[in-house]
Amino acid sequence: MPLLSVTGTDGLVLAGGAHQLTIASKGSLGLGAFTLVTYAGADITSGFTLNALPQRLIGSLVYNTVGKSIDINITDQTQVLWSGAVDGNWDAGTGVNVGGTLNWIEKANTPGAAPTNFFPGIRLPSMIRPCCARSP
Repeated sequence: MPLLSVTGTDGLVLAGGAHQLTIASKGSLGLGAFTLVTYAGADITSGFTLNALPQRLIGSLVYNTVGKSIDINITDQTQVLWSGAVDGNWDAGTGVNVGGTLNWIEKANTPGAAPTNFFPGIRLPSMIRPCCARSP
């Protein structure tokens, strides 16, 4: 189901200037193509720019002229791996490199990955246990 459906003939017309699409939250996006906009009329093959995706989400904009849609193709979700390089504590930050201890590395960048922190919403291996009290 698209986020926006324009059904009038040539109802989606781009008139000069930048047209930027922003994905505000990765929510339940997995890997694969997701329809952002459907339209009727002439093919749209350019005119939109995809702003930076939510943290640790990798993808690109796709002009689907056969399906008359503008899609996003999610190709990877960067995972984090425990390194324990700073200490043995697992404490959470509020965003990428915002609070928390930099005891993690991004899987896509290994070996020699830059350290990062953990933040809520990251899927972790079951053998990782939090060190500190958590609050809801």
